[in-house]
Amino acid sequence: MKLYYFKDKEGNFGDDLNPWLWQSLFPGLFDDDNSHLFIGVGTLLNHRIPQADKVTVFGSGHGYGSLPAITPQWQFYCVRGPMTAKALELPPELAITDPAALAPLFYTKQHQKHYPVSFMPHCDSARYGDWQDICKRAGVHYIDPRLPYMHVFAEICRSEHLLTEAMHGAILADAFRVPWTPVKAYSHISEYKWQD
Repeated sequence: MKLYYFKDKEGNFGDDLNPWLWQSLFPGLFDDDNSHLFIGVGTLLNHRIPQADKVTVFGSGHGYGSLPAITPQWQFYCVRGPMTAKALELPPELAITDPAALAPLFYTKQHQKHYPVSFMPHCDSARYGDWQDICKRAGVHYIDPRLPYMHVFAEICRSEHLLTEAMHGAILADAFRVPWTPVKAYSHISEYKWQD
């Protein structure tokens, strides 16, 4: 079974945590067999999914592109939220949550709080502005979502409050019990994903 997830060329911690999370949950399950895809963390349920003999979905969501061509060989264990379930005509009880919320099962490091307020943009937004300088001027700690996921986890945990444009910033903050506030700096931010 092959793990399918989005790979941003500059990195995106929400996508990049996929191999770590799923290998932690299901050690030894994954290989490079393209005939069976496993789809987990990310807004992946769209027309870009490669054809495969079998597809297993565990918590992914819809929100970009057109709907995938679902066949009887698709197995849904759960999806990110009720809007995804409705769009895919799945039973509403399959709308559970984003599986990134499982991260605290395996990331258990304790951190002292260092930052009263931190800001994390969406990975696309991180390319558009000099957020490091803007945050420094505002007296806010900057967390770059393109950094390795373990670093981002630690930075979220060291924050007393997170302002986040990245949906997975909110999901991980919630999972690590860090208060957070959603923000939106650019129109490319998908409100559908957040509402899901």
